Amino acid sequence: MLIPYHENFNLRSTTSNWNSSDSESTWVTHQNNPRTAKKLAYLGWSGANDITYSINSHGFRDVEFDNRQCGIALGCSFTFGVGIKQEHTWPAQLSQMTGTYVWNLGVGGASFDTAFRLGKYYIGKLAPKFVCLLIPPMSRFEHCVDTNKYTVTNVHDFVDTDKQGFFKEWFGNSENIESHQEKNLLAIKQMCSEYSIPIVHFCPLDDWEPKNQNARDLLHPDQESNIGMATMFNNKLHS
Repeated sequence: MLIPYHENFNLRSTTSNWNSSDSESTWVTHQNNPRTAKKLAYLGWSGANDITYSINSHGFRDVEFDNRQCGIALGCSFTFGVGIKQEHTWPAQLSQMTGTYVWNLGVGGASFDTAFRLGKYYIGKLAPKFVCLLIPPMSRFEHCVDTNKYTVTNVHDFVDTDKQGFFKEWFGNSENIESHQEKNLLAIKQMCSEYSIPIVHFCPLDDWEPKNQNARDLLHPDQESNIGMATMFNNKLHS
C-alpha cells in the first residue's frame, strides 16, 4: 500500500527554516512593520535560524518511524507546530510528560478527513498505546484530485463564491458540516476500538483557547500554549 498523500508529502526527507504561514516573506513583512518587528524582537525571534523544520520520509515533522513504544498525535498546523521549534510542539511536550514517544502526524492545513485517512493507515503501522487528536477546523474538507492525491478546501471559499445549487445548500448549512465532523470522529474512535487503543480528543476554541499567538508567524500558538495543550491530553489520558 502506498504511503498516504498529504499536504507535506512533497517535503519528504527535507529540512528548511520556513514552512507554511511561517514563511520568509511573512518574516520580511513583519520586519517592515515597526509594531510587529518590535513584538518579534520582544519575543526573542531573530530570523531564519530560530526554527528548523525537519521532515521525515513519510512527510511528517519527526524523526524516522521505528518500532518503539509510542503514541500518535493527529491534527493540523497546531499539531505540526508552525512557527515554533519541534521540541516545543504539544506532541513533543506530551512525550516528556508521559514517558512515551508521541509521533507527530500533524499536517498544516489538514482537515478532519485528512486526520481520519492518516489514522487509518498509521494506527495499524505504528501500533500506538494511545491516540491524541486535536480536531482541525470543521470548515475544511478533503477530496481526491488524482490517484492517491488529495487536497483540502475551506468550505467558506465555496459559500462566498457559489450563490446557488449544491455548494450553497450543503456547505451553507452548519448541520451538514457538524455531521461531517461527527462521522470522522466516530470513524477514528472505531478504528482505535478495533485495536483496543484509547483515544483522547479536543477541539480548539471549544475545549482549548490558545493562550496567545506568539509563534514566529504571529498566527499560531507558542510554546506556552502548546504546554497547556499537552497538559490537557496528559491529564485526560490518566483520568
